[in-house]
Amino acid sequence: MGETAGERALSRIHSVRERIGDSLSAHTNELVARLVNQGKGMLQPHQITAEYNAAIPEAEREKLKDTAFEDLLRGAQEAIVIPPWVALAIRPRPGVWEYVRVNVSELGVEELSVAEYLQFKEQLATTLCLSWTLSHSTPPSRAHRCRSPLATVCSS
Repeated sequence: MGETAGERALSRIHSVRERIGDSLSAHTNELVARLVNQGKGMLQPHQITAEYNAAIPEAEREKLKDTAFEDLLRGAQEAIVIPPWVALAIRPRPGVWEYVRVNVSELGVEELSVAEYLQFKEQLATTLCLSWTLSHSTPPSRAHRCRSPLATVCSS
């Protein structure tokens, strides 16, 4: 009201990659390295938060309050770890999902499409299924499909 069309300006919403790129290299090397050192796996939000609290000292967490990285952690719904990569499914607000993966060796951040994120997740499930099957010395046959906790993912 009172604004003219010339005074209005659309502001660009920065991508997750742009928002966390700088803070990642500055603050979170310990967290990402800790996730990767656990090996391949999938983490839920409470596990991501627990790892964050264990990896970053309280004083450093205070500095990270109200930063893009804290927003990312608050919105992280899942982490997929396949060293040296950690992929994150982030839900910054209802109905909006963003997917990124971080290379621990280079501390580089890449945005992922939904299909790329699901492919990364499928790669983890396939790897876990194969390692579980091999560790149980099952002969390869149709009767002996993967019966790991991820059996529904691995049974195709």
